Amino acid sequence: MKENELLELAEKIAVLMEQYQRGTDKVTDNFVQSSQLLQQSAQNVTGVAQRAANDAAHQVKQSASEALNQGLAAPLKDCDARLDKSASKIEFAAQKIEQQSILAQKMFSVFAWKSFVASAAGSLAVIAVAIYMANSARVQIKQSEWIGSINTAVEAGKIIACPDGGICANINGKLTRLDK
Repeated sequence: MKENELLELAEKIAVLMEQYQRGTDKVTDNFVQSSQLLQQSAQNVTGVAQRAANDAAHQVKQSASEALNQGLAAPLKDCDARLDKSASKIEFAAQKIEQQSILAQKMFSVFAWKSFVASAAGSLAVIAVAIYMANSARVQIKQSEWIGSINTAVEAGKIIACPDGGICANINGKLTRLDK
C-alpha cells in the first residue's frame, strides 16, 4: 500500500469522524430541545393548576353568594357538588400531567442510552478501521522491504533466471536452484 493510498484512507477516516461528530452534535441538540420542551410542559402544568384553583375559588365565592341570596340548604348542596366536580377535574388533570411527565422521563432515559450506545458503536468502528489500516500499512512496509532486498540481490547478480527456467542463486559462481 503506497503512501498516497494511506493518505487517502486517512482522509476518508477523517471525513467519517467529522460526519460522526456532526451526528453526535445533532443528537445532543435534540436532547437539549427535548429537555426544554419538558421544562415548558412543567411550567404549563403549573399554570393549569393555578387556573383550576382560581376557577374553584371563583365557584366557591359564587356559590356562597348564591347561598346568601337564596338560603343556605340548597345552595350549600350545590356548592358542595361544584367543589367535588372541580376537585375531581383538578385531580384528573394532575394525574394526566403526572403520567405525561413520567412518560417523558422514560423517553429521555431511553434516548440518552441510545445516544450513548450509538456513540460507543461509532467509536469502536473508527478504532477497528484504524487498527486494520495500521496493520495493513505494517504488512505493506515489510513486503516493500523484502522486495527491496530481492531487487538489490538481482542488481548485484546474486539472483538470476536459470538457463532452463526458474530462479537460481549465484553462489560463488555456482547456480543453485531456488524454486524447487
